Amino acid sequence: MSKEMLAAGLTAAAAAIAASPAARRKIRDAGLDAADSASQAASNMTASVTKLGALIAEAVADAAQRVMSGKWADEDSSARPQAAASSGAARRKPARKASGTRKSTSTRKPAARKTAAKPRAAAS
Repeated sequence: MSKEMLAAGLTAAAAAIAASPAARRKIRDAGLDAADSASQAASNMTASVTKLGALIAEAVADAAQRVMSGKWADEDSSARPQAAASSGAARRKPARKASGTRKSTSTRKPAARKTAAKPRAAAS
């Protein structure tokens, strides 16, 4: 399609819109509906972000309260001795001392090879 044809089509459409009050009204209503939808989406996003921000702020305030009250350190220190007792007991076992005689490591003799008997050529 040439540029002239496109320009003529757009001019005809603009003339039809300008001449028809019903078309102008539909275009205006569609624009207002789009603006309302965008505004509603922005409001929903703002509400969601506000809720998320409130949750984050509450979690930070709770964590700060626990640190300031010393409750955080108590929970960590009460959990550590139990873990240390269970894992530390395994480390505290006395090490085995090497005895004077050691068993040899697995050094096996290779299996004896059997050679197949070759048939001798018959003397003629």
